[in-house]
Amino acid sequence: MARSRGIDETIGLYRQARRDAVSLWTAKWHLLKAGQEKFSKSSKEFQAIDRLCCWGPAERIRSLADGSACRFADRHGDDVFRAEVDGTQLNAVTKWFYGTLPKQIRDMDFNRIKRFSVSELLLLDDVNLRAQAFITSVGALPLMDPTRLRTEVVKWNSFYAKARETVIKCSPACQGFMWLVNERKLPHYIAVEIAGMCGDA
Repeated sequence: MARSRGIDETIGLYRQARRDAVSLWTAKWHLLKAGQEKFSKSSKEFQAIDRLCCWGPAERIRSLADGSACRFADRHGDDVFRAEVDGTQLNAVTKWFYGTLPKQIRDMDFNRIKRFSVSELLLLDDVNLRAQAFITSVGALPLMDPTRLRTEVVKWNSFYAKARETVIKCSPACQGFMWLVNERKLPHYIAVEIAGMCGDA
């Protein structure tokens, strides 16, 4: 039996949310790797990064996306979620947001100098950009609790601001550069290029 156009359009929303989740998880693991390499696990800098990457609001927003998908499957059947998305075969609704996202990076090159370079600090901003995209796509899903999502968004923004402030404070070489990004609205991609040209201060 052919699926209705409405169901296909809704599955398209879940596809976008999954793509944004993959993008965010990839960025989170690169940031976490940089944090592990430059800071001790007991430092306030690493703890702020760890909270953002491993057990903060992003995990609960992912849970909201998964819950929405499961409720949609309850109404329309599991078959609507059996699909291939960007080369990954997803055989169950529970695989869209759990078990198939990028894995944590284990290959480390430790150099715990207790500060970030500009390009490493920009990883933090990149994670936030990707998180905001994921938040937007999750907010577009059906059968979503908007109040719970808003609560997690407020927490995410707070955790991100705290992590950024903490890391910048211990990386004085980055402070002037990040002023250009924040106050002069230097585009992120240009900031990355300048960081490379300047020897990644």
